[in-house]
Amino acid sequence: MFRNKVLIRAAAADSDSSSSPALPPFRLRQLSLSAPAPIPALDLEILCCRLSRRHRVACLPQPPADALLVFQGCQSREAAEAVSEIAAAFPGASVGEEEALECSGELIAKAVGCDLRSMMLEHGWRCLGESIYVDSKFDQNQERTDLCAVKVEVRLGTNDDFEFVVSPDAFRYTTHKISDVASSNMMETFQHNNEVVLDIFNIRTACTTLPALQEGHVIDLFSSFVGYRKMLPSECCLDKFMELCLFKHGLDTNYDYHVAVKLTYGASLETKWWPSSLVLQGPGLQPALKSVRVSKAMSALQSFVELLKAWSFFGHNKLIIKEQVLLNCSSTLPAWDKAASNLTFHSSKNDNIEDLDSGHSNIMSKGQSFIL
Repeated sequence: MFRNKVLIRAAAADSDSSSSPALPPFRLRQLSLSAPAPIPALDLEILCCRLSRRHRVACLPQPPADALLVFQGCQSREAAEAVSEIAAAFPGASVGEEEALECSGELIAKAVGCDLRSMMLEHGWRCLGESIYVDSKFDQNQERTDLCAVKVEVRLGTNDDFEFVVSPDAFRYTTHKISDVASSNMMETFQHNNEVVLDIFNIRTACTTLPALQEGHVIDLFSSFVGYRKMLPSECCLDKFMELCLFKHGLDTNYDYHVAVKLTYGASLETKWWPSSLVLQGPGLQPALKSVRVSKAMSALQSFVELLKAWSFFGHNKLIIKEQVLLNCSSTLPAWDKAASNLTFHSSKNDNIEDLDSGHSNIMSKGQSFIL
């Protein structure tokens, strides 16, 4: 999955002249929200995501300050509105003065990636992990449907431009269901009770949890573990988790019950509860059917390029696409010859390449092709 890498190089156009690209000035304000007590990391992340989407600035959790507010020079009003919202929510907050952002490629790339996520969510895509965007709502029954997706890495390039390393692909998924592992008698019991304990000895069901795509197992050890509940245990609460799912990932999903999952990796391996619709079977993202994967992946790439063209960059500017180049092609894997045969290659750094509308053109050179 996501093996192809297409480099899309773009520049922000001045708001007064779409034909004169220039790197807009970035500004920042440091936010300290820890007084009188440290703000929980989850609350901080929710706050940053909410401010970023509401005001079209980039609010980033960033030590040594609690967060940094990164915005363009023309966004002083939006930044002031975000600061006012912070002051109202955290009376003890300290906000630094507006200052110029020194040339920091990593920080600017994070800010651009943050605004990119806001834009993609506004157009109905969902974000999985930190950088996978899927043309799916996940709150509707789209199981076993071939879905368009792109994985995007944002970098600050040379000559005042931005680089988007895009990996287009298509996948399908299946949610983990209690009916797959429980008998009919247990299912009937579960309909009338809050919880169910499986009687299958030491069952380990591999799963993947959304939105972070963490691997884990739905486990029942020696028939003593409650793996499914309609109501959460009294000490558990998912409100903050679901709020983050909504603001950062665009996931506002319905679910029938809760599933207990033991994560495979990470600092915390204890069992946690997940909404049933956010627990996928096995590795989670399965490649789409080969018969449609090529066209779906190309459609995903085309859709992403069109969104870049229409992007209101930090609420004020447009992006001009300068170049599109295929970065890697492995000779050890089957080639997508059918897709490559319809494509031509353009790499002029001076051309504004925009004609992706016909035949998904301008992506790859002759002899190069997407790989499965």
